[in-house]
Amino acid sequence: MDRLTATDASFLSNESSSSHMHIGGILVFEGPPPPYRDLVEHVRGKLSQVPRFRQRLAVPPLEAGRPLWVDDVNFNLSYHIRHTALPAPGGEAQLRRLAGRVFSQQLDRSKPLWEMWLVQELEDDRFAILTKSHHAMVDGISGVDIGTVLFDLEPIPDPAPVEDE
Repeated sequence: MDRLTATDASFLSNESSSSHMHIGGILVFEGPPPPYRDLVEHVRGKLSQVPRFRQRLAVPPLEAGRPLWVDDVNFNLSYHIRHTALPAPGGEAQLRRLAGRVFSQQLDRSKPLWEMWLVQELEDDRFAILTKSHHAMVDGISGVDIGTVLFDLEPIPDPAPVEDE
């Protein structure tokens, strides 16, 4: 079990029904989208490198302390990776409208605090992936690190180079 830092816990306590504390991103790719099942299996293969994606919050009894990260014994990857398509014409306006709807919904605190949406039917033979993670779980640097792991096409990443002393 890993206790949240005071800063990360503050992101939870400062959140309200009208002011969410998640971070979102829109990634646009050229070419046809991967099959949904392939994306799910790709992410499944990377989960060992991103353990926080399988963890949920646990609040100590009587809220005696900051929440902790614990493994979610009921983890369901298909809940976190969603699949949708844009209505015609599938332009930037439709993508922004979808992103606005996705990002306007609060993350369910009883589950790991992230979502990924595979978005098909983007014009000009493109597709998008929307990502949403709670700020208590990721910051800017860790978000880049997670993206690097998830979008690395190698099943096992290359080890970090060793610097000469």
